[in-house]
Amino acid sequence: MAPTYSLEKIKKLIRENKCGMTVSATKDAFEYFTLNQDEAIEEVLDLKKENFKKTMPSKQVVGLFQDVYKKSISGKDAYIKLQISKKGDAVIISFHDYT
Repeated sequence: MAPTYSLEKIKKLIRENKCGMTVSATKDAFEYFTLNQDEAIEEVLDLKKENFKKTMPSKQVVGLFQDVYKKSISGKDAYIKLQISKKGDAVIISFHDYT
């Protein structure tokens, strides 16, 4: 299974400040990994294609998909869910412990 979105395109959008992070992703990044929003975004920019795990349909917006990545941060596996919105912005949907 391949990602729905190009990881490089998501990173490009983030670098261009065309991105957002959900409140729950921001809260969970801090709760699970003690990362503020900027640090969490840096972790996303550090993702590799090899970190990709699966793609899945959005539960909130019909027709959108979300790509799930798994990455080790501070000795814990992070579950990072990304998508590109209908407006064309990168969105960090989830950022929590991979359990």
